[in-house]
Amino acid sequence: KALKAGQLAGEVGPLIDDIAQKRVIEYINEAEAAGCKILLDGRSWATERTAGYWVGPTIILHSNASDRAMKEEIFGPVLSVYCATSWDEAITIENSN
Repeated sequence: KALKAGQLAGEVGPLIDDIAQKRVIEYINEAEAAGCKILLDGRSWATERTAGYWVGPTIILHSNASDRAMKEEIFGPVLSVYCATSWDEAITIENSN
């Protein structure tokens, strides 16, 4: 089932303003430029919808645990994924945030 843009229960809503939209898109662009794989790309929602400040659900697969999107809260529909090589590495990453 596809996620739907909107403001009803179960839908993905817009961001608060254009500054928030630009900031979220910047995180995604920066991750992509750094070599991250964008598994689900919601940037097209920003251009497909003219009313409101939209960014669709996005999943970023990181290869570096120190990527900015891994360290900072994005405040948008973005999930950062990193495959830790061990339990200890995962705990170290989590404790450093």
